[in-house]
Amino acid sequence: MIDDDPSHLKLAHLVLRAAGHRVSNAEAAENALNSIKLAKPELILLDLALPGMDGLRLVRELKANPGTPISPSSP
Repeated sequence: MIDDDPSHLKLAHLVLRAAGHRVSNAEAAENALNSIKLAKPELILLDLALPGMDGLRLVRELKANPGTPISPSSP
């Protein structure tokens, strides 16, 4: 989960862990980029309005890497 709001990160972390999922959090897209490339998560929950590198730019960076399967989805 990538979000610059610590309360969103904490809540999502608690809910997802309670459901039995492994969760990694990041407060900035720049920090998440390397973690995503290394961990290859099954799901990424991403705030689009991040300071610095925004969420859309992060998605573009991930899509540019052929080793990162991306299937964007939003409500």
